[in-house]
Amino acid sequence: MSAEFQVPFRYRVSSAASPSPGVRPRFWRGLRHDPWQRLGVMAVALLPVLGLAMIGAGMLLWQSARGIKAQGFAALLCGCGALVAALGPLVGVVATRTALSTARRFADGQLIPGVVVSTKPLVVMALADLGIGRQGEEFALGRLRPSTLPSEPHEPGTRIACLARVAAEGHGHYLWFTPHPICWGTGESFELKRCLDRLGEAPFRRLEALLRRGPVPQQDQEIVVLDAADKVLDIRHYWQAVASAQDEKRA
Repeated sequence: MSAEFQVPFRYRVSSAASPSPGVRPRFWRGLRHDPWQRLGVMAVALLPVLGLAMIGAGMLLWQSARGIKAQGFAALLCGCGALVAALGPLVGVVATRTALSTARRFADGQLIPGVVVSTKPLVVMALADLGIGRQGEEFALGRLRPSTLPSEPHEPGTRIACLARVAAEGHGHYLWFTPHPICWGTGESFELKRCLDRLGEAPFRRLEALLRRGPVPQQDQEIVVLDAADKVLDIRHYWQAVASAQDEKRA
């Protein structure tokens, strides 16, 4: 998982040609299973404590400091502690915005098919449309290694519904995506089944055919990009996608 706090991901909104979950997520369930939400809450709780501890250590060091270098280090420690403590509320705002965005997209985000391909380690592969204005032209296979899939079987071949979490916007397409399992937001069996029914058989059959044929992503920071005829166009890494998006914006 990427570690930026200016969260680069957004959730793809469904279109007339793609289904949406229509699910109301459970906050505490998302907090327990979504690593982004969990990381945000942990940072909000720990950063102020860490910052105050650094300030306290700096003040103690200043009192016992002998010489300009020691006093300078103590002042630097206090300054860094103040910065770390101030980051807590900022991270809280970002985490709150991310949680609210996630909740909205469980209602109107784009559903995509996912399949469990491995149990130890647990690995899910998913297929998403990367198009923005011109959908149906470029697709990608993405990989996720979740710690668990609550309320879902973990056997290879299990079909699961996911949200398309996209990033690195280019001209008319996204350059990156990662799957977000619907079961991270709800454990209601009827809601999970409804999502599978909304997707239908065709997307899963296409995904399963692509997995049998290969190539497939070998790590979470990699996607396999395909055209509408499922011809492989590129094997793209996350930072490559970010750099390409920046180049396209400058062009």
